[in-house]
Amino acid sequence: MKNKRHIQINRFSLIIVFLCLANLVFGEDIVELAELEVVADKGDVIAQLKLGEMYYYGQGVEQDYEKAMKWLRQAAKQGNPRAQYYLGENHLKGLVYGKNFRRAVKWYRKAVDQGEADAQFALGTLYETGIVEEKDSLATNQGVPVRVPREFLDPEYSYVAEKRINTGYNYVQTPLADPYGDQGTIKTNYRKGFHVDQDYAEAVKLYQKAALQGHTQAQINLGVLCAKGLGTEKNLTMAYMWFTVANSDPEKANYITTQLINNLKAGMTTEQINEGDGKAEYWLANYKKE
Repeated sequence: MKNKRHIQINRFSLIIVFLCLANLVFGEDIVELAELEVVADKGDVIAQLKLGEMYYYGQGVEQDYEKAMKWLRQAAKQGNPRAQYYLGENHLKGLVYGKNFRRAVKWYRKAVDQGEADAQFALGTLYETGIVEEKDSLATNQGVPVRVPREFLDPEYSYVAEKRINTGYNYVQTPLADPYGDQGTIKTNYRKGFHVDQDYAEAVKLYQKAALQGHTQAQINLGVLCAKGLGTEKNLTMAYMWFTVANSDPEKANYITTQLINNLKAGMTTEQINEGDGKAEYWLANYKKE
C-alpha cells in the first residue's frame, strides 16, 4: 500500500512540475487549458462546461466545435443545463452531428426544465415558427444489409435490428422476419418524420420564462406577440412594456427596439403609454436580474 501511495504521490508531483514548467515556457493560457483537461477528465462538470465553451467560442484556443461538443456532451449528460442548451444548438444548427430537430428539442427541453433562459428562448422560437423534419424511408429486401448515408439514419428512432458503422455510411440489417409473411420488398423507416406544430401560446409561455430572467430577445419577441395578439390577448400596453424593458440596458438598446417602441406608440393612447411606462418601471425595479 505504501509503495502504491508513493507512486501516486510521485505522479501527482510530476504533473505539478510539468504544469509549472509549461507555465514558464508556454504561458498561462496553456497551463489553464491543461489544468482544466486534467480536472474535466476526472468528471468535473464545471471544468467540462468551461472547456466546451472555450472551444465553442474560440476563447484562448482555436475554435473547434468537435472538441467543444466532446466536453459539452459529457457535462450535459451529467445534467448541466447550460451544456444541454449548447447541445440543442448543435443539433439545431448541425455544427458537428448534422441537423436533427428531434434531438435539438430533446436537449432544449432538458435545459428548459432547469430554468436555462437561452434554452427557453430557443425552444420558444421553434414553437413560434414551427419546424418540420422530412420523413426519409427506403424500400429494402428483408435480411439484406443496406448501405445508408448517415444523414438518413437516426439510430435512436429507427426500426432496425442491427447497425455497424463504416466511414461515411451506416450498414443496416433489416428485420429477418416479416410479421405478415411477405418475404418480398418491404418499406422500413430509417428516420421518422418529426415536427413541432406552430404554437404561439407555448411560445408565449417560454418567452415569458426567459423574459423574466432578463433575456432581451425573449422580451422583444414576447412584445411582438402581445402586439399582434398571437398566443395571448392583444395588449399594446404589455407589448410597450416589454419593448421598453428590452431597450432599458444601454449596452443592449438598439435601432430595432427603438423603432418598435416608436411604431407602437403611434397607435396607442396617452393613458396606455403612461400605463406601459409605469409597468416597465415596476418590472425594472423588482424583477431585473443583474
